[in-house]
Amino acid sequence: MNIQIRQWMPQGWRPFLRGLRRRLRAAFYASRSAILARLAFLPRRYCPVCDTFSPRFQDHPINGRACARCPRCGSLERHRLVHRFFTLKREQLFRPNDRMLHFAPERCLVPYFESIPSLEYETADLNGKKAHLVIDVTDIPLPDRSFDLVYCSHVLEHVNDDITAMSELYRILKPGGSAVILVPIIDAATYEDPDITDPNERARLFGQHDHVRRYGLDIVTRLSAAGFNVQLFSITDIAGEDEIEIMGLDCPGCREIFLCSKH
Repeated sequence: MNIQIRQWMPQGWRPFLRGLRRRLRAAFYASRSAILARLAFLPRRYCPVCDTFSPRFQDHPINGRACARCPRCGSLERHRLVHRFFTLKREQLFRPNDRMLHFAPERCLVPYFESIPSLEYETADLNGKKAHLVIDVTDIPLPDRSFDLVYCSHVLEHVNDDITAMSELYRILKPGGSAVILVPIIDAATYEDPDITDPNERARLFGQHDHVRRYGLDIVTRLSAAGFNVQLFSITDIAGEDEIEIMGLDCPGCREIFLCSKH
């Protein structure tokens, strides 16, 4: 059929049709490139903290870690991971009329806790401008068995006497209460040296200038010694591979959450 069409096609039309085919092909590839360029800007990241999709997460403002920070609420990987954890454990951890104490409150997470119905939510920090209560975690001026839930994230690595701090967290919990604790986990075994006080040396050995130790998974032993029953949840216990990717949950040293219960 094609041969017959060519035989009867006027000679002057053939260059025109070849040119038209070239123009159509060029237009197609140009359109495809434009479409792909637009697709590159479609939302590929989701922040569960502020319930927002965005094309990408921002790099960390201090250490430059790629795709770390939500451009809307400022949450980092560990904030999104623990938000995911609290969401999964909501019925277990948040019971009607419970009382919660949040140490070193992260600005991006405060609205989530404040939105939970019937939760009596309080915050604590050494800096009174950041919290309801000014509290040293090693000497908590509150009665025994005061709270049903304590949340303490990335605090203990700053505290010289973390053993006393853990005991204080246990003391203020009611029986049946829980403490959700996060620290950077770098090795299998904890390393600390109280003689290391130089900020540069601390940054080199402990990961940050104001850290006093580098925790390992043996923190479970310390928490257990304070009286807690400890459950370790890793990132893969909390989210699937696709969720870890789209929510940007993975960060070296921030893949574990310790759920510590008081019986």
